[in-house]
Amino acid sequence: MKKWRILVTWWAGYIWSHIAVELLNEGFKVHIMDNFSNSKKNIIKTSEKLAWKSLTLHELSLLEKDKVDQVFKENPFEAVIHLAWNKSVWESCVSPFSYYENNIHASSNLFQIMEKHSVKNLVFSSTATVYDTWKAEPPFNENDPIGNSQNPYTTSKLCIEKILWDLSKHKWRKVVNLRYFNPIGAHESWLLWESLHKGTTNVFPLLMKALLLNERFIIFWDDYETKDWTCIRDYIHVMDLAEAHIKAINLFKKKDLKYESINIWTGKGTSVLELIGKIEKNLEKKMTIIRWKRRDGDLPVTYATVTKAEKMLHRKAKRDINDCIKDGYRYYTHLFRKSQ
Repeated sequence: MKKWRILVTWWAGYIWSHIAVELLNEGFKVHIMDNFSNSKKNIIKTSEKLAWKSLTLHELSLLEKDKVDQVFKENPFEAVIHLAWNKSVWESCVSPFSYYENNIHASSNLFQIMEKHSVKNLVFSSTATVYDTWKAEPPFNENDPIGNSQNPYTTSKLCIEKILWDLSKHKWRKVVNLRYFNPIGAHESWLLWESLHKGTTNVFPLLMKALLLNERFIIFWDDYETKDWTCIRDYIHVMDLAEAHIKAINLFKKKDLKYESINIWTGKGTSVLELIGKIEKNLEKKMTIIRWKRRDGDLPVTYATVTKAEKMLHRKAKRDINDCIKDGYRYYTHLFRKSQ
């Protein structure tokens, strides 16, 4: 498997750049597909530099079906790692149709082309927000019911999961569906990170920005049904997440594998207010926060069990939230010093 040719879609973002480096380090031949609509090309050179190996770039969108088909025709992929394009809960509530188009339609194109070219191994990046919070309580496990989406982003992930379930039964052989949320931190080199592009809604880079630029941080802190009225999430180090994808590819060795959903978490929930407290303690800095009303589409509590991941992937999170904070802070300190 070490020489497998792997296609990673919508690659040039935060999570996928870390995954690509791990794939290269493990000896895989890595192809990437991205149209750079919300990412930057220079991350390719950075990833290649870190791994001392080259990536193969296919600069196009999964919506360009004929071009994607040609890529598969010219490259006999053994597996695909697929992340749906758009990923912001709040943005999905504002622009739902872009999520239906860029996530569901684009994924359908990919799956049809994989079927055409007999590519039967897929790792899909999903989210634990698919769990039905009306019928199950956190920590969620993989047997809990899914559904009752609270936002178009989750709807798109649910739809893709259902499609993959059908395909695993009637067409494909092997699908590994990874459910996770809130990766934070940075590569130990400080060269890979979570972008602070205009419009980002991810909490960790916004916290780092507010801290380093002495800005006030807006916290959605109103009527969430939690102990301190702020959302609770399971924050996992991005490198633990990247390493889990390598383990997932190794599952394709199992002859009886058809479809498996696996939670990729630490198994520990942390509220936004607790995260701020940990940042202040680790970095010995005080933040100024502003209380704001509840944000549309947010779930109060989302974290899950990790028992299945430990059993099937033989992995546990090696890094805790304090490591996430320290690694992320080192990068963002470097970033803001350069910008001044």
